[in-house]
Amino acid sequence: MRRNVWHAHLKDNRDKDEYPDRTLEKAKYCFDNQIVAVGWAVVNSHTGDWAEYRQKVEEFYEKNGDRKSIIGFRCAANSIEQMNENDLVWAVDPITHMRYLYCVKEDGDPKTDANQEEIDIGAYKKCEEIASFQKDCLPDCLSRYVARRALLKIHKAEVCDAIEQLYSQNCPAAAKQSNNKTNKTNKTN
Repeated sequence: MRRNVWHAHLKDNRDKDEYPDRTLEKAKYCFDNQIVAVGWAVVNSHTGDWAEYRQKVEEFYEKNGDRKSIIGFRCAANSIEQMNENDLVWAVDPITHMRYLYCVKEDGDPKTDANQEEIDIGAYKKCEEIASFQKDCLPDCLSRYVARRALLKIHKAEVCDAIEQLYSQNCPAAAKQSNNKTNKTNKTN
């Protein structure tokens, strides 16, 4: 079974009249803590329970009639719920434009115990950084790839294959596993 590959869009998309743009702080927090996160950290949404957090956020936006935000939240929430251990995450630093490759380190519901309302982080999953890349050193399919939502599953085979290749070239465990398969194949021939 093939793992999923996700793209995290590290941007603070909240209403600029109400909230200052905190994209830089949000990205730094995610990179420093090795997490993939979704926003929508609304007032009083801090809870240790994913289902309760999700319900509070949906009720908040439904009550306020903010259809765009509820659709965006549901898309991101569904994505982070479907994310599994060993899935890969591609993220772009919004300032340096460096590309980062992460591997998800946990299954199960996203965690909501580190809610960061001021920088719009509501829920997260722990990841491990595998490698970082300069945009101009990547194949075109990766240097041009842009996320359209906060968190989405990548469906383009060319992009997924390129990310998987970078993972196998930069992760010692993946390289060892690949070598073991090659050695087993060579012994049976």
